Amino acid sequence: MRKGTASLPDCPIKTVALALSLKMKSNKQVFAGKIVAMSVLKKPESAGLITFPTQTLIAERELSMDQIKKAFDEMASRYDAQRRWIIPEMEDYYSAAVWAAECNHSHPAILDIGAGTGLLSALILRKYPDASLTLVDLSEQMLGIAKERFANRKETRYITGDYSNVDFGGRYDLICSALSIHHLEQAAKHRLYQKIFEALHPGGIFVNADQVLGETPAINRRYIAYWDEFLEPCPLSAEERKQVLYRRDTFDKNEKLSVQLGWMQECGFTNIDIVYKNRQFVVFVGKKE
Repeated sequence: MRKGTASLPDCPIKTVALALSLKMKSNKQVFAGKIVAMSVLKKPESAGLITFPTQTLIAERELSMDQIKKAFDEMASRYDAQRRWIIPEMEDYYSAAVWAAECNHSHPAILDIGAGTGLLSALILRKYPDASLTLVDLSEQMLGIAKERFANRKETRYITGDYSNVDFGGRYDLICSALSIHHLEQAAKHRLYQKIFEALHPGGIFVNADQVLGETPAINRRYIAYWDEFLEPCPLSAEERKQVLYRRDTFDKNEKLSVQLGWMQECGFTNIDIVYKNRQFVVFVGKKE
């Protein structure tokens, strides 16, 4: 495998890993066939600190997280096999996250939040096989798959719980997440970015591969239409497709990318950038100096 290329590990579906390529073109970056603007968007006026939720909102959020936990517990055994049929251009997407996960030594301390079955962690460990790894997730069943995946690996620990509230158990050189943070409400996302910043060592990197809301209602509708079109020919059963759409329409609380970059800037991150974007699927990074 060429350096910088990631294929999906331990997945029953054969995948063809696509090499990452970076070329400069004018003031934009060409990444994996898509032109991605690399300048950081200015913080919008609406990106200020969000007030803490009322007790009612906290209770609603706890109910929502319980529903999310139940949904992912139920699908844990099928999660990896379904990913490439649900996420467009998944090899490129995860490869971008691995490429962005750049540490200054070969045995970094890594925290994967919303780690699920350990899919992203497994890819990053190909780059840093001597890393110490901590995985945190709400779903015991999803982490159970991760424990099987890393059964023969030392320097690996697991934290079961809501990563918005649990102690991360130390400081890290790299904190990463894939397709998870978009399940949080706005205020919880904002607070999580501050928590992540505080949990990084100086020089540490945060890499987030996630879904975002379109910057306008019109473009967001086009994002949804693109995703629906991608799902249409997939080999999932009608019931599986129905569940995918249910989870998307029920649990996803996407926020605009511009707002989230503004939050990261407020939290103290520097070198904030977008390294991949395919409609609503993005990878963005920030550094703690």
